[in-house]
This record gives sequence, structure tokens and C-alpha cells, in this order.
Amino acid sequence: MNLSLRTKGKDKCEENIEIILDLLFKMLDHKNEQVRTYINGILYSVLSRKSIKMVAKKMNLENVLDNLTENAEDRF
Repeated sequence: MNLSLRTKGKDKCEENIEIILDLLFKMLDHKNEQVRTYINGILYSVLSRKSIKMVAKKMNLENVLDNLTENAEDRF
């Protein structure tokens, strides 16, 4: 997560963003709450870039989040 906070880290993420987003999407419902917290932080950080946000939309991030919201335990 720390690398995604820096400009150079976001630049590196952009190079392979489809792979990174795919991995992050898969880990959004991880059983460990700390992992989910980091995943959310990384997404929040990298989605500040318009180019990354456009790729995430193409990869149906909104649907992923909607499904997660519907199927998650109440405490999450």
C-alpha cells in the first residue's frame, strides 16, 4: 500500500494496472480484516488517477463492489 501512495508508485501501477486491479478485486472479500483495509486503501489511492479509474470502470469495479455489498456480512 505504501508504494501506491507515492507518485512513482502510482506510475508503476499504471504499467500493469489490469493485473493489479484484478488481484485487488479478488482480495476485496478476504477473510482478514487488515488485508481488506489495505486493499481499500490501495484502491482509494490508485483510483485518484483518471486513467486508472477508467480501466477500473471497464473492469466493472462498480459491479464488483455492488456484489460485495450485497453478499458481505453486516459487520463489513
